[in-house]
Amino acid sequence: MGILSCSGLDDEDFSDVRKVVVDGYIEQGQYPIVYLTYSSGFYEPVDSVSLQELVLPTARVEVSDGEESEVLTLFRNTEVYPPFYYRGTSLRGQEGKTYTLDVRSGGEQYIATTTIPQVVSLDSIWFEEDTEVDSLGNLWVRFKDDPIANNYYRSFLRIGNEGPKFFPAYQSTISDRSFDGTQYDHPILNLPESFINIGEDVLFRKGDTVTLRFCAIDEVHFDFWRSLERELYLVGNPFGSSGNEVSSNIRGTKPALGIWGGYGAIYEKVIFD
Repeated sequence: MGILSCSGLDDEDFSDVRKVVVDGYIEQGQYPIVYLTYSSGFYEPVDSVSLQELVLPTARVEVSDGEESEVLTLFRNTEVYPPFYYRGTSLRGQEGKTYTLDVRSGGEQYIATTTIPQVVSLDSIWFEEDTEVDSLGNLWVRFKDDPIANNYYRSFLRIGNEGPKFFPAYQSTISDRSFDGTQYDHPILNLPESFINIGEDVLFRKGDTVTLRFCAIDEVHFDFWRSLERELYLVGNPFGSSGNEVSSNIRGTKPALGIWGGYGAIYEKVIFD
């Protein structure tokens, strides 16, 4: 995510509504990672200089599990955007724990909490050939949903050897409201090039090697991504807006945007042959 827009605003109003945007997460066994930027007005210029100015490189970012805490370190990675992010070096996520994010920047404070749910194992993962084009196929997973609690899931993909970065699947979030407590077969869709013209690009091609990152998330985390994805799919581009509010769990001395979320993740690799 990184940068959100404030659409429909005049340039002269932008300085009054610019908000801090938080994109942070923690996964079991991994260090917390937090991206901090400012929101950008719809009519603001989009170039390397203006985007660079939206990054917050001098914030104090702390993560705590109630017993241990760590002030995160600023790192640079030119393979992603924003190129600067905050990461832990000692505190790692654990299933079942609650984590508090505390950001201090420009005299303001922003706080959020999240949990890392228990990991949900997949019973199976497989490709199924498309009924019309046998060189294309659907990716499916099967898992048993816990009947005791309300459960929420999010999926990410990496195709081939495209580096360590995963991208969210199309319609990446689901809840168990329609299949609570049952064994469920769920399709995983590839991310299309455009949300306006969606076609065969949500399928996979024979020869693809796909690594799936299948995550359990909590309800607040789910609400954010579901509301953001609905906004993206409805409008069709990341700089537009339908006027609907995107959920956020960031609370601060000034209004802020974004999410601090926990992932209980598993990784599975499958080849479409």
